[in-house]
Amino acid sequence: MRIPLLVLSLGLAVVTVPARPSAQAPARHTGPMVEHFGAVFDVPDPGLLPPKDADLKLRFDVNTSPEAGDLNAGFDTVARFLNLHARAGCRGST
Repeated sequence: MRIPLLVLSLGLAVVTVPARPSAQAPARHTGPMVEHFGAVFDVPDPGLLPPKDADLKLRFDVNTSPEAGDLNAGFDTVARFLNLHARAGCRGST
């Protein structure tokens, strides 16, 4: 009987804790490979970027059909990948 009460009280504590004001979200940018699509955030830590001479082989699933008038999320993922690597100066992105 005590375990459900403990779980319930912890759940209420999490819900009732006031949220901290967050800093403004960083801006997302499109391009340089695909303008207007595939928005990415700037990565400030160079250790998080892939090696510039990496030889990558990837597959993207773009087979899912979006609703009429919506963007195919698979193509936006491809644009994001291209834009992110081009902004990082990776080989093959020019």
